[in-house]
Amino acid sequence: MRKNLRKTAVAAAVGVLASLAVASPALAVYSPEPVRLGDYTWIGLYTDHDEHYLGAVWLTNYGNGDYGLRVCDYYSDGYYVSARIDPGNGDVQTYNSLGVGESNCLERDITYGVRKFRLAWKNFASAWAAP
Repeated sequence: MRKNLRKTAVAAAVGVLASLAVASPALAVYSPEPVRLGDYTWIGLYTDHDEHYLGAVWLTNYGNGDYGLRVCDYYSDGYYVSARIDPGNGDVQTYNSLGVGESNCLERDITYGVRKFRLAWKNFASAWAAP
């Protein structure tokens, strides 16, 4: 009898915790309009009430069709910030941050040209932006 009561209590506790996990609201995010500053364009990602700066993508125009890409993730949530690059031939490339924090930002030279780019995270994607 005592073993059954203990099993029932454990099962109830697990059920309550599982229902809380399912009922937890998803992290609401937004990305403001891309910002062009000199030779680079920035797309950032924030939580809905600006509580957290989740990450960003920078694309620097070096001229002659060459670009510098920087992808950073600043929020440890199990998902990485990604950049999606469309060179204009239909072959969209995805570049992920290497982890969380400044030391894990991905930096890459893009030498095949860029028609448009966007930031992606989890199931969210910003609007496409011109470089």
